[in-house]
Amino acid sequence: MRAEIESATAALIGKPLWTCRRAADMATFQFGGRIKGVDYYGRPSQVGDYALHVQCAWRITRGDEIVVGSGDLYYPAEYQNEHEEFPADFDWRKHPNRRDKLLRLLFENDVREFIVQRIEVGIAGNLRIELSGGFF
Repeated sequence: MRAEIESATAALIGKPLWTCRRAADMATFQFGGRIKGVDYYGRPSQVGDYALHVQCAWRITRGDEIVVGSGDLYYPAEYQNEHEEFPADFDWRKHPNRRDKLLRLLFENDVREFIVQRIEVGIAGNLRIELSGGFF
């Protein structure tokens, strides 16, 4: 399995990662050039030459800091720490959530790009993508 993952992801090296979107709770990381099209609702949209669809736990880190992770989806956008309570009626499908907010900030609304420097494939399909700027 490791060789298959290495082969499939090799094309990403040297390409920019320029956004992460989501379909429900699945993350879609967009790499390479930008292809114009329309989204499910008929609105103008862009997709990458390559996309990595992730529906498991993931995170983007820089140094010892977790910048954003999959679990941020389940917290309100303005949520700051685990000691803070949030509304009992919060629903990540309807209300602004922390994951979407942090990704917008990280990618500066799809303007900021990170170049894929290296990809490491670990056991059980574990994938670590090293990006420019010290991000993983």
